[in-house]
Amino acid sequence: GLTSFFDFINYKTKNVSTIEVKSNDEFGQISNAINENILATKRGLEQDNQAVKESVQTVSVVEGGNLTARITANPRNPQLIELKNVLNRLLDALQARVGSDMNEIQRVFNSYKSLDFTTEVKDANGAVEVTTNALGQEIIKMLKQ
Repeated sequence: GLTSFFDFINYKTKNVSTIEVKSNDEFGQISNAINENILATKRGLEQDNQAVKESVQTVSVVEGGNLTARITANPRNPQLIELKNVLNRLLDALQARVGSDMNEIQRVFNSYKSLDFTTEVKDANGAVEVTTNALGQEIIKMLKQ
């Protein structure tokens, strides 16, 4: 019943049970209302947990160099919704200012370090990607002079 619910919302247990309803009077109606809210809270926490899990996975993808990853799961908690939106805006800004694939940028920089300016960032859209390609082209022009 209620003890199980409080243990659940305080993260002491992963399971929650509802209150046994034994009557149809006011107490039965109250019990039914409590049960509905217990189940709604359980669904909301499960939804939040899924969103957090996806957020962690998205960060792993970004750490691997992919700046196109976004959090798509929708939490129920308003603060988690705000956090999701802020993180996605951050990723939008990084993609616009840097690019889509940090590994591709690193590959081109490694070529430049080896004095190979014949390569470029494929499908350059981000500011760093576009600037990297422009630098490579300018260096090629300077070397031809």
